[in-house]
Amino acid sequence: MPSRTERASDTGDAQTRLQTGLQFEQCGMWAIAHATYEGVRAQHPGTPLGVEAQIRIARVFRGQAQWTEALAVAETAAAQASTLGEPDLWAEAVNVAVGVHLMRGEHGEADRVAVAALAHAANPRIRGLLLHNRGSAAAQQRDFDRATTLFADAVAEFQAAEYEIGMAFALNSRSAAAHDAGRPTEALELAQTAHQVALQARAYDQCILAVENQADPLVSLGRFDEAEALASQALGHFGAIDDQFRCVECLEILGRIFAARTDTPDRSVAGDCYRRGLEIARQIGAGTLMTRMERRLQEVA
Repeated sequence: MPSRTERASDTGDAQTRLQTGLQFEQCGMWAIAHATYEGVRAQHPGTPLGVEAQIRIARVFRGQAQWTEALAVAETAAAQASTLGEPDLWAEAVNVAVGVHLMRGEHGEADRVAVAALAHAANPRIRGLLLHNRGSAAAQQRDFDRATTLFADAVAEFQAAEYEIGMAFALNSRSAAAHDAGRPTEALELAQTAHQVALQARAYDQCILAVENQADPLVSLGRFDEAEALASQALGHFGAIDDQFRCVECLEILGRIFAARTDTPDRSVAGDCYRRGLEIARQIGAGTLMTRMERRLQEVA
């Protein structure tokens, strides 16, 4: 039987590998992140560490728009967390499913599942993640007042947890919501702040998302050259790591630029962007993005 010192050493090593895996995950190095997490899961089966590794594997699948796999792994992790009597781990596993519902456009289901998970979560970081996703669901349903309240509640939890990455999440989501609510100047300022916070937290995925979130309001403000440079930068990154969901969002921004420019309007190029975005959205089953691309195509028809 391993000694207490040996067990502590194994635990410390596993936590270090989980942190290393997170860095790979944030850079979109999905295969390496998955392998790193799988190593921890295999070494610590049936333990909280093993469950945490499974939750992260589910996140990797979600990042690659592999919804079925993400939900299956998250469900297994949730069941094991429940068996272990770990309600916070259970809630974090359920939060992966919340994210999948959001990305598939199932906003009502996302909110329902998040509310159920919040009833069991005590850890402020996990509560913040769930409240943040509830805010995103509200914003995507254009209930901006409720979204604002939920984002504020999420920020309070992230501050209590001293979770800087969560602050970047919240700022990026508030930026997107402000733009959808017709406040592009506010959206741009929030995205710029999100970029700074993400850099400080070394949250590389949130850095590039903040770049995308700056491009969107710049289009609305008529600053097309700046918007195109940022949207192209974000699309290059998301294309390189095969984040198809974000690629669609960037293609929508580029389509808006080509459709809106008054000096050299090119609706055929805009249509190409929207058609490619619609094709990807259909492939991954992203309902909200499909609806948006279809509407954009009608606009340039």
